[in-house]
Amino acid sequence: MQKLIIKEINNYDYTLTDEKGNIYNLNIEFYSKYKPQVNDIIYVDDNIINEVNLYAFDEVYDTKNIDIKDFIKVVNNDKEYYFQRMYG
Repeated sequence: MQKLIIKEINNYDYTLTDEKGNIYNLNIEFYSKYKPQVNDIIYVDDNIINEVNLYAFDEVYDTKNIDIKDFIKVVNNDKEYYFQRMYG
């Protein structure tokens, strides 16, 4: 999992940077009450960063039989939010 900072949000397009200054652009739709915000820290699996795709994530409902690569962790100030990838 890579630690990235959200620098810009335009609809579902997220511009993220890592500690080395690399820039990543991901298209992610969040189906949850909390929507990540600029300057939030987001932990994302390398496979998601390197694959061009449209992603959908929802709040974590079931942690059984879920691969860690299908999770995103978002940190906003002192609060942590966990999301799982939705397929289909």
